[in-house]
Amino acid sequence: MRDGATSQSDEARLGWAIFDDALERVNGYFSSLGTASLACAAADRMRVPFGCGGQSATAAAGSAEFLIVDEIGRLELEQKRGLDAAMRLLDEGPSPLRPCALVVVRDWLAGQAARRFEDAWGTPTVIGPDEAGWHAVLAAYGME
Repeated sequence: MRDGATSQSDEARLGWAIFDDALERVNGYFSSLGTASLACAAADRMRVPFGCGGQSATAAAGSAEFLIVDEIGRLELEQKRGLDAAMRLLDEGPSPLRPCALVVVRDWLAGQAARRFEDAWGTPTVIGPDEAGWHAVLAAYGME
């Protein structure tokens, strides 16, 4: 049940509201992915790490996950709030367990997001919600 608090989005003056308990729940989920990642990394440390910067993750397809964050925005990029657990996970960069990530961001924040994660992930491939974007995702996993 929602407590009705929307303090993070209100304080950031986003122009829309997101419930604080919803952010807490999603952050809990992303935090659990980080914990699972550490356990799997120890078991998989002999594997070759994969990155999506032009490489295929096909060799890891049996055990790899595709990290999707929908979406980060001003709250995360400018206020350092919101989906902070997702941001920490993205800041870690690729791993044998999670060689690729798809991050949804508004077009006017794409440059800021690219700069934020470039050191960890390399130069991003910016895709749109179109057929070319769909093919780029398929190609990242060697499914094209």
